[in-house]
Amino acid sequence: MDIQDYLKSSLQAALTTLGLALEQHAIIIEKSKDPKHGDFATNVCLKYAKQLNLSPLVLAEKLKTMLPDQTIASCEVAGPGFLNIFIQQAK
Repeated sequence: MDIQDYLKSSLQAALTTLGLALEQHAIIIEKSKDPKHGDFATNVCLKYAKQLNLSPLVLAEKLKTMLPDQTIASCEVAGPGFLNIFIQQAK
């Protein structure tokens, strides 16, 4: 499984926990153009917040706390509800 598939799977599991079942292909992950903005970014919060009766920023804050693990170092909320994802660096 490549890192983008892993991130999609992690987001899918977190969203399911929050009550929104999505298929992985519905989740878009893009490589960040600027490393200061993370390794990857997603607009999933903007796309699906309404279905959870949340604002995009509230959904982003919830996902920010749910995602970090041994692969995902951290997440950062940006703009109106984008989620920037930082990957753990190999030691």
